[in-house]
Amino acid sequence: QKSICAVKGSEVTLQCFYSNINIKTVFWFSEKQKLKRLFNTHNIRQYQLMIIMNDGVKHLRSAAVSLTVTGET
Repeated sequence: QKSICAVKGSEVTLQCFYSNINIKTVFWFSEKQKLKRLFNTHNIRQYQLMIIMNDGVKHLRSAAVSLTVTGET
């Protein structure tokens, strides 16, 4: 598991590398994403990777990234 720390209000890029030519879409998501879009100070959220193949098959990657948001801009 990878951990990233960011200052509140800053921009963060979650990267992934995957070598399969049949990938259509790749995105990160959080289970709580729909409940709250804004991060509070000291908020820790775990993001997982979703890969959608050209044939529509979806793969959820369990290797998660923890994002900790602290401080103010």
